Amino acid sequence: YSEYREFVEDVCDPNVTSDYNKAKQKLKARETLEANLVKDENSMDHYQEYINFELKEKDPTRIQIIFERATTVHCLESAIWSQYLTYLDSTLKISTVSLPVYERAIRNVPWSVEIWCDYIRSLERYEQPHTEVLSVFEQALAAGFGEPAAYLELWLCFIDYMRRRTIWSKDITESMSDLRTVFERANVHLGKCRGDPDFEVSKYCANLEADQFGVMENARKLWADITAAQPFKASVWMEYIQLEKTFGDKKHLRKAFQRALEKVYDDPELLVRSFIQFEREEGSLEAFEHCKKLCRIKMEKVGANKAKHDSKKSDEDQSRFDKIEKKKEKDKQYRRDKRQQTAADKKAVNGNTQEEKGTERFPMFRKPNVPEQAGDVPKKNIAPPPGFTGKKPVAPPPGFNENMKRTIAPPPGFKEPLPKKQ
Repeated sequence: YSEYREFVEDVCDPNVTSDYNKAKQKLKARETLEANLVKDENSMDHYQEYINFELKEKDPTRIQIIFERATTVHCLESAIWSQYLTYLDSTLKISTVSLPVYERAIRNVPWSVEIWCDYIRSLERYEQPHTEVLSVFEQALAAGFGEPAAYLELWLCFIDYMRRRTIWSKDITESMSDLRTVFERANVHLGKCRGDPDFEVSKYCANLEADQFGVMENARKLWADITAAQPFKASVWMEYIQLEKTFGDKKHLRKAFQRALEKVYDDPELLVRSFIQFEREEGSLEAFEHCKKLCRIKMEKVGANKAKHDSKKSDEDQSRFDKIEKKKEKDKQYRRDKRQQTAADKKAVNGNTQEEKGTERFPMFRKPNVPEQAGDVPKKNIAPPPGFTGKKPVAPPPGFNENMKRTIAPPPGFKEPLPKKQ
């Protein structure tokens, strides 16, 4: 700007000056954020703070710039790629901008199934050829995800795409056949990698067979496999019953209720209520009474099993409590024996020490042991100190009479006792 002012000799264009002032304000607002990146360019938190700031400012160019800077430094962070792609798909919505970023993202983080699924949906959104979508899907299958659940998410995403491009008709069209082929392939692949424990793809296919294809027999075959694999779950049977209630007939629906009553034990109350309600709405008197009988027998079995289970659990709890108490008593006895053994060991040690010293017991006070002098050693006479004149007699006090009988006068009123009779 200073060079510009020198060039125009301080006769500046007002528009240029206004743009310069705006640029200075933008720079001032971002100085702290830039300083943080200079201090620690590898900090993801600083980049995230900068991205949040630019998203609030809503300048697409600057938002793209900061995302590009962040993905350059943190190219292996799938979260930053997902955030960048979400912004491009939701705000810019330009295929020539979004799709190249997707290609870079899957090249840097191929383990992110979320980005692969978003890529497939973006290709569909921007109306790319089917061959390109299929190619991206095949690349995703070969990416090698760490979790089997990732393959389930990928297959569901591709099945959704295939369903949306299917042309439905009473006669089987090519796209309908392709959709069935995709379902079969998905079930085979997910069965090998154990990625669909809840049979989501099979349920998806059964619903389409009953609703769009109009072939309820195919749906029943799929649900027969599902209920055979998970026969004791009430929720699974209720899903099948709901499908039969929507697209099936009363005959098969009643059979489904009866089969479910034989198998289910986790939540039979839900099944019983639904069965009774169905017979109230659709069944005859005989059918209703038969339903009540089956439900009563089922609940009696459930009650007996529950009582047996509670009794067994109570016995196990009591056995566990007895074991704990027995262990506590054993620990107490062990500590008691340990103390007695320690006291006996101390007593034995003290007795051995006294025997070694030749005495039975140590008295309360022991006379110091002074060594005796040998008999042939003459006693030494020690001279008195200077000025010592020997022993001097001490004079008695005045009035002292050595011959006087030392008696004490009795107290007043004292009488001599009479002599005892012999």
